[in-house]
Amino acid sequence: MKRYLKLISMIIVVVLVIGAFYIQSGLAGSNLPEFSIETTSGNADEVESLTIHADYRDDVQGDSLQISAAGSTYNSNISFLKQLGNYYMQNDLKELQEQYKGFMRGKWSSPQEYFVDDEMVAYAEVTSSRYGDIHLGDFSFKIDVLDKQSNDSIELEMDVPEQEKFDNVNVEDVQVIDGMLKVVTRNDLYENEIQGTDFRVYTFDLQKQELINEEVIVEHQNDQQNEEKWTDISILNNYNAIQSEKYLLFKIEISELNDSAGDYEYVSTILERNFLVYNVETGEKEEFILPEEINDIFDFNINSFHETVSIEGSTVYFTNVTENGIDVYPYDIEKQELEAEQTFELFSSESTPGMYSPALKLKDGKIYFVNSFKDKQTDANIYVGDLETGDILFEGSIELKNPSAEKKGYQLHIYDVRL
Repeated sequence: MKRYLKLISMIIVVVLVIGAFYIQSGLAGSNLPEFSIETTSGNADEVESLTIHADYRDDVQGDSLQISAAGSTYNSNISFLKQLGNYYMQNDLKELQEQYKGFMRGKWSSPQEYFVDDEMVAYAEVTSSRYGDIHLGDFSFKIDVLDKQSNDSIELEMDVPEQEKFDNVNVEDVQVIDGMLKVVTRNDLYENEIQGTDFRVYTFDLQKQELINEEVIVEHQNDQQNEEKWTDISILNNYNAIQSEKYLLFKIEISELNDSAGDYEYVSTILERNFLVYNVETGEKEEFILPEEINDIFDFNINSFHETVSIEGSTVYFTNVTENGIDVYPYDIEKQELEAEQTFELFSSESTPGMYSPALKLKDGKIYFVNSFKDKQTDANIYVGDLETGDILFEGSIELKNPSAEKKGYQLHIYDVRL
């Protein structure tokens, strides 16, 4: 009987907590100002699929929100069921869920686990029951490929080879080439007290429904004798891309934590940085040497590579925000040459973003730029530029729809741009 009373008490507490949460959220959300994207010049269709993620704060309240062409929506106004559903999905995954509901049911919304073209939708994840103890559980591939024309699907489940070596396995990219599904993973190694990371590509023959090849693209092992020195490997490709990508660009960075002044104020220093280009179609890989002109312009010890380097097709784009706008330096991997620089003159002295790094996104030959801060004195401008011609396709800004909100101090911090 006591057990049932405890259960009933827990249910009552949960109901009260959820109810209080929604009452408080509703009251807070109703007082928060609305924002919109306003057009200054150009084609408003260029930002139709743009979603800006930001945090709003004033003297008494704050919340996270999304701003798009349709207006603004605060997290506190989103129902619990919507948050569990597809609300936070990027637009192309939402479209997949609407068109192929049966296929998408039960799948994660991580874009790196999908591949989409005119013929198919492919999905790959690594499942695991390892919790807390490396010696328990397993890692398995779960693959599902849908033929768009016939609506038939191929489902495949298989254990990850040599899984006893791995502490964690994450899918980083999925590609399909000539009937071969390639799954790129980041594997954290833990074997005989040796720790490290490698990126591998597993190739599956979809017709035979079997794993036919496994290859290590890049790897490193941590120095167990020096815990203040470490290596980080990451992919610089667009995390949200679900289309075909011929090349993957890897950054391998060796850093060290040191106390040069002897005052226990440790500073991280980059000791070495290398790049590797991997051809997904052929499996070839080679070191990518930064052009001297790029090294002379950029201080990569300060700037984040994920903010300044992007890759589309066979072109690596280096972007540099200046006082007057953005300089873009395209480098063709196949030709191994730096192409003509594009300069987008965006700022006047009154609108320079100053100390706040802008939110940038490159996609389909266009660059999307949003000033990352707005308050009563500072504008959050939005630009869309053509990377080939240098033309500004759209110019606009984030504006308050409630004039009364201007009377009190507020801050809007933009932290992400999604398409």
